[in-house]
Amino acid sequence: MNNQDPVQPFILRDFFFIRCRERYIKIKLHSILFIKARQNYIQFVMKGSCYTLLMTMKEMEKKLPAGLFCRVHRSYIIPIHQVQSFDSNRVYLEDGEIPIGARYMDVLKQRLGITVSEEWQTPKSLTVSLEFAEAS
Repeated sequence: MNNQDPVQPFILRDFFFIRCRERYIKIKLHSILFIKARQNYIQFVMKGSCYTLLMTMKEMEKKLPAGLFCRVHRSYIIPIHQVQSFDSNRVYLEDGEIPIGARYMDVLKQRLGITVSEEWQTPKSLTVSLEFAEAS
């Protein structure tokens, strides 16, 4: 007989519920565009909706699956699957852009599977020479 709790841990689910007035609202992880901090509140921003919850970013960061989300700024957590590109100042998502803090850059690279040795440095000048074989 298995005595395990039938309720799955939060990180094994692809959704969670938040309380909004007298209702509980289902938030699907893949529908989150980003999470934004507002003092001791956080906002879940999704297409067409936004929900505010009394919770700190640090608390939310601990609850979210690390492989699916990444904190990129003291005020922002983003879903990894939304990342289209990034530079030293911004993360470009499917539906907008988010500032990136310098202290979060290494974590973002790690979550995206980028290591320092794999980074490709663009040469300052790139010359291409073509040699044509003479027809014999």
